[in-house]
Amino acid sequence: MIIALFVMLCLLFLFAVFNYRNKMAYALIAQLFAETLLVFVCMLYLSKAGSYQFPLTKDYEIYRMFYGVRVPLIWITRTYNLCFALLMAVSVWQYHMIKPTKRIFQFLLLLPCIGFAVWTDQFTQIAVFAASESDLIFGKNALEIGNQFWELMFGVYMLLPLLRAGYVMLKSRIFFKKRSAVVISIYLLVVNSVLYYLFVHGSFSCIWFCNVTIAKTPLASPSVASYLFAAILIMIMCCLSGVLLVAYRPFNLFEFIGRDRESPRALYHSLSSVLHLYKNVFLMFGQQTFLIKENLSAGNYDKIGDITELSLKTVNKYTDYNNRLLKLLRGARGQFERINLKNCLENALSITGVSEKAEVIRLYERSDLCINGIEECITETFVNLIHNAMEACEGLERHPMLECSIISEDDLCMVSFRDNATGIPPEVLKHITEPFYSTKKANMVRGLGLSYVHTIVKQHHGNMRITSRLGESTNVALVFPVAYFE
Repeated sequence: MIIALFVMLCLLFLFAVFNYRNKMAYALIAQLFAETLLVFVCMLYLSKAGSYQFPLTKDYEIYRMFYGVRVPLIWITRTYNLCFALLMAVSVWQYHMIKPTKRIFQFLLLLPCIGFAVWTDQFTQIAVFAASESDLIFGKNALEIGNQFWELMFGVYMLLPLLRAGYVMLKSRIFFKKRSAVVISIYLLVVNSVLYYLFVHGSFSCIWFCNVTIAKTPLASPSVASYLFAAILIMIMCCLSGVLLVAYRPFNLFEFIGRDRESPRALYHSLSSVLHLYKNVFLMFGQQTFLIKENLSAGNYDKIGDITELSLKTVNKYTDYNNRLLKLLRGARGQFERINLKNCLENALSITGVSEKAEVIRLYERSDLCINGIEECITETFVNLIHNAMEACEGLERHPMLECSIISEDDLCMVSFRDNATGIPPEVLKHITEPFYSTKKANMVRGLGLSYVHTIVKQHHGNMRITSRLGESTNVALVFPVAYFE
């Protein structure tokens, strides 16, 4: 069991070190702390009051160490039951973190946690038992009925955050929140099921408050096999839950969200793609120079004029692109600031001049939504997505349409771009965010690409999803954490 306790402490350390200013992480840290304390006090309880089993020599040494702790049994049992009350309170916290609720509702949900701690206390149990025996206030089975009620209440509280996550899965409009709810549901299902099984109906049920005497001494003790099974199950639970949370990072776990200075490494890592783009430009100018030389020899001056005009247009396009890139790199050296999403989107629509080419539908739930980031980066990201949408609409028989929407839900907001183009084939969609991958023609300005867009979104602690229906539309959705006034 000491190994299982060590694994739990390692997981607790992992969460505490690699999560900062993340409220959901704090709720999970509190749960891990309560569970670690519960396992420790459980070992102490069995050492002081039960027939402790010794599957390993080390366990006997731990038993002797715990047995020597001069703490009254009543305080051990009180702490043990308080751990369960703490787990109930943490469930309320997680319930609120998954989808915020009103403070009065949180307060009402916390009252049964206090009630559980009071009911399971030895003095309360003795008082209820004495009153039921004398038949003064309660019936003969008052203690048993009360114990069953609070055991049921504990089970309900273990399900609370799980039910809340299920509600979010069904009702949320933001894909990232749906995915986070699925991951956190699996995590809570695994952890709370193991917890409830081991301590209420499994290996350590002998010291559950319903199964001990009035003096809080257990009537039985766990066998060696069940003791070892519990230790192995706890270690497996910790490893699986840790891997699940690190791999999928629900609710931006293991990602720092703040207004501190951010490194512009992601932008400079895009230098290779920029050089690749300019290589295409030089090849293009080489071909045009060769054509001018050929037409000059043939005396075809009209053709030379057309080629020269095309060259000038290309120079203007890449000059504009280069200016935007330099501005972007200068902005990346600054500090993350509160930026208004609507302003960034309107600036991007103005830069692209999309209103002259297509019908633009604006759906803004709120005009005051802000995120922490660099305004030039977010604006350039929107410019790239709008350019991609308009290029996809070229050659359509129907009138091009671009729908831009901004919605918010709790602490997240989503910006989406939907066009009415022909869609993206599945074989292209799975490669679309890879560096250098493009379906554009060689003589077209490629911009920074979706690989860059994806990098910038991740740099701003966001998520991107691209969905497409062949022959109908393509939708790009970006999710960011909302910035609030501090």
